[in-house]
Amino acid sequence: MHPIHKINTIGQPIEIISLAQVKDHLKIDFDYDDLLIDGMIDAAIAAAENFMGIMLHHREITLKMSEFLPAIDVNYGPYLDGTLVVEYKTTMDVVLPFTGYEMADAFGEKSKLIHVGSDGFPLTKTAFDAVIVKYTAGYKKEEIPRPIIQAILLQIGDFYEFRTDRKDISNTRAMALLRPYKIFN
Repeated sequence: MHPIHKINTIGQPIEIISLAQVKDHLKIDFDYDDLLIDGMIDAAIAAAENFMGIMLHHREITLKMSEFLPAIDVNYGPYLDGTLVVEYKTTMDVVLPFTGYEMADAFGEKSKLIHVGSDGFPLTKTAFDAVIVKYTAGYKKEEIPRPIIQAILLQIGDFYEFRTDRKDISNTRAMALLRPYKIFN
């Protein structure tokens, strides 16, 4: 049985790279391309997230399962500390908290929820959403690795210089900087 994943963006995305940083990187001091560059910033961040398989902006992840599992692969990370909430529906349809899981992160691998309690699992209602896990994925701004920031800047520079489609579609220098952070399944 695989969990059903749902992703919600939480409020305003964190500013990973400022417009001023990008303009400094591009060596421009005029304002008429600001809107264009803002779009490029968003696109480069999304491309980096997609390539690495991790989230930079904070997003609330909800997993719905029909039963408790001893270990659960978490498809979206990294896990933001202190945001894990697990609830379950009892056979009487009452929602209760469950504290028997911990998030286990390993560099280069998907995060996992591991059952750490010595007790078994409580009985749940028979439903597709009998167990609900919520957590926040993403980085704190100050914890985003510098190579990721540099890769995003390189990608933006590429977008800015080559504004139309071209034969070679990826910035290999940027991908080389992102590769160590890529999650392999």
